[in-house]
Amino acid sequence: MASYYRVRAFPGFAYTILTLVLLAGCAGSPRRFDPIPAGDPTVVLDRLAERAVDGVGAKAFASLKMNAAGRRDSFSARFLLDTHGRIRIDVLSPFGTAAYSIFADGREATVIDRVRSTYWKGQSSSLGALVPLFATGLTSSDIGRLLLGFLPSGVTEGADPNEILTSGGARARYEMASQGLASVSLASVGSMSLLFRYLPAVFPPSRILVMGGVGPSSFELEIRYLELEPWNGQLTAPELRGLTCCHLPGG
Repeated sequence: MASYYRVRAFPGFAYTILTLVLLAGCAGSPRRFDPIPAGDPTVVLDRLAERAVDGVGAKAFASLKMNAAGRRDSFSARFLLDTHGRIRIDVLSPFGTAAYSIFADGREATVIDRVRSTYWKGQSSSLGALVPLFATGLTSSDIGRLLLGFLPSGVTEGADPNEILTSGGARARYEMASQGLASVSLASVGSMSLLFRYLPAVFPPSRILVMGGVGPSSFELEIRYLELEPWNGQLTAPELRGLTCCHLPGG
């Protein structure tokens, strides 16, 4: 795991913080997402849509690898997504505590740097330069869904795989397999595009590759879920007392 310095200096933190949605562990035997039985890809799409009708909630612990700006880093993160589409991602220090956190609700985001006891709060679109996932116009709900192997909200039975608009206005194209999503590509409303690849193409996912950008701004993020389970809890805005405004990690 990255050292304290590397976690603090990690240039792709924002990418992570964007890409990504997650959580605190729980006691007892964890529940599991039921896998999607093999079948025709169109039937699999309908089954995924049915499971998302009442909202998708999850918590996870993941190992991440980032390749950006000619440097590679690895770290761990906790992720929470509640059924109202709010997400929280904690980037962990070598001691297992949250070094940085992002809380997102719709298009509003709060980023907390616990190393320096500072925070930043505003429109998530303002994080686009640091967090490419937000540059696509995705809401917190759609980010969470994509990280769990679901399609963005609004995808219904019979949807054209080449003509999907996310809630944030980004154009999405998807490819289904016999047991889940194979890939989702997003053309940004701005200058950023993203590709999610699910390896293998099953639900629930165990490994996801997120790739985006061009040239010096390109990046690749690999997410391996070590724990992933349904969660019906609700997230609330983080407590900011004792923190200094208004700074982003590394800023």
